[in-house]
Amino acid sequence: ITGTGTTDSTSSTVQIAVMSSSGDNSFAGDGYSGLLVAKSQYEASSFASSPISTSGASATRAADSLSIPIADTGYTGGPVTLVGEGTSTDQSNYRALLSLHLDNDNFISLYAHSAYNRRALFEADGVGGDLSGGAGAKAALSVDTNDVSLCVAGGTVTSDTSQTLPDLTGANAYIGNWNGTTTHINGHVKRVALYNEAL
Repeated sequence: ITGTGTTDSTSSTVQIAVMSSSGDNSFAGDGYSGLLVAKSQYEASSFASSPISTSGASATRAADSLSIPIADTGYTGGPVTLVGEGTSTDQSNYRALLSLHLDNDNFISLYAHSAYNRRALFEADGVGGDLSGGAGAKAALSVDTNDVSLCVAGGTVTSDTSQTLPDLTGANAYIGNWNGTTTHINGHVKRVALYNEAL
């Protein structure tokens, strides 16, 4: 559950309270109903980020970082489809929505090239290519041997018919960045999906 609000100039505390239906925050309860609140987090920001584990101390961070071994997703290599929806306000560099990354010679990435333009980059044993898909918040990248296709916002499909499949054995899936350390999204990832077939 997330919520945002604007404090006035005299506010000094933020509270989570269980209140009665009449608005009484000293409600004693009924002896059996309850509310469990775990890992509450307050931020001075216009949006909520994912939880930061701090054991009660304050903390800051430059970016969220989310990754998972692709073996844990059920994908074991071969044809694959990446789908992503999100925004990046940073237009100075590629910003990855979803990447499957083993190393700099073997990866598949769906990028937000600028605020809404989408692009796909891919490499197999150091030989790669890229596809540009134009504007739109939603994009899908299908990768198979000699058949890589990118579609943005239901528009025209762009293709590369010469790319081989990368070896992604032991790779990680990175959400909102390319490899865990670079090309982070400066915005939001609304949803991503990985299908273990070329759709």
